[in-house]
Amino acid sequence: MIGRRRSEVKESSWWLNYHGQRWYYRVMENTRSSDQLPMRRPQRARIRRLQLRHLVFFLLLMVAWMVFAAAIEAVVLLVGVLVVLITVVIFPSLYVEVVSLSPVRRLLRLTAFVLYILPALLVASSRLASLAVRPSVATCSRILRYDYAIRDRLGLLLLSISITLTPGTLVLDIEPDRSILYIHNLDREGVSETQTLASVRAIEDRLLRVFA
Repeated sequence: MIGRRRSEVKESSWWLNYHGQRWYYRVMENTRSSDQLPMRRPQRARIRRLQLRHLVFFLLLMVAWMVFAAAIEAVVLLVGVLVVLITVVIFPSLYVEVVSLSPVRRLLRLTAFVLYILPALLVASSRLASLAVRPSVATCSRILRYDYAIRDRLGLLLLSISITLTPGTLVLDIEPDRSILYIHNLDREGVSETQTLASVRAIEDRLLRVFA
């Protein structure tokens, strides 16, 4: 009787061991096959969005480079492409702050900003040149305080660069805790501070559409 029970226990343990191994190998095969499955649509869409975001981030930095360089030459563009590519590769997480809008919409609004700021720079250059060639015209130099509303760091950088590259204005200091820009302004007498700050506000409004 005891020998019969022992044989039954051995048979049951063998049965459990055999089927346990079969279950283990079946799970392993399913895991391997699931790893080799083609990429699902949500994953593909996510990768496409990441690629578009990197592209938009690259274009934003290129615009900042061209505005800062204030020149459109082959050498300047080539150096800018190299610098921006190195920046995107070394700091890939920076683009996270500039992806609230869809990439296509952001790119269109950024193009509209470039088309707006370039003629504005030319107009400001002609005004400052007229003051330089006519010494009889009275000028005034002052420091203005501007309360900015933009919260994106890249947008604030583009705003500061745009103000500095505009002839007659220069960003002296930034207080990010209080959202304040201190701007040095040189213009003819009769131009009020309100008019100068309104021109700065117009630039920021364009950037707010890009970095909304």
